[in-house]
Amino acid sequence: MDLGIAGKKALVCAASKGLGKACAKALAREGVAVTIAARTKETLDAAAAEIRAVTQAPVAAVVADVTTEAGRAAALKACPEPDILVNNAGGPPPGDFRDWSADDWLKALNNNMVSSIMLIKATVDGMVARKFVARHNVTINNLLPGPFETDRMLGTLKFEAQRQNRDWKELHAERARANPTGRLGDPDEFGALCAFVCSAHTGFIVGQSFLLDGGAFNATI
Repeated sequence: MDLGIAGKKALVCAASKGLGKACAKALAREGVAVTIAARTKETLDAAAAEIRAVTQAPVAAVVADVTTEAGRAAALKACPEPDILVNNAGGPPPGDFRDWSADDWLKALNNNMVSSIMLIKATVDGMVARKFVARHNVTINNLLPGPFETDRMLGTLKFEAQRQNRDWKELHAERARANPTGRLGDPDEFGALCAFVCSAHTGFIVGQSFLLDGGAFNATI
């Protein structure tokens, strides 16, 4: 299927690893000019090179922490008129909520909600002016990931393994068996849905939250 987004421009945040990189790769495969942002230059440059090699598409990389005002400014300077914005940021570290301070909660809220709102605010009027899809040419939807094979998942498993004095590989196997699919998610599956939701075929899908968890949440929303 031609997703109808070749030639569009996308800004993908936190895209040096994991689900962000998978989204950037899927968009690049569709001919989108992708700009990826992340905090660490080494992993960011490696991700950009990998995506270019796999997709033969142009990929720009900008070192930017989008949870900060300066980082968002740097990302938008590198991609000032995105047609597609993929908001993403690393989640809070694992731990016991009893140990988290008010500042920890506020930091998590800023990183995973406020920063997204600020980027939407900075880009939405330009998207409307360029007329892409939907009534006012912009759609906003959410992708809600469950357990995927990412560095973050590995780090969480190792943290829990250390806490329980167990081998993290045992916990990995248990986590996979516990999922109705019998496995953890492949980041490329997440990226493929991201590209489709950003496509020209989804103008009638607005304000939806897509749960990708292998059926772990046993209910219908």
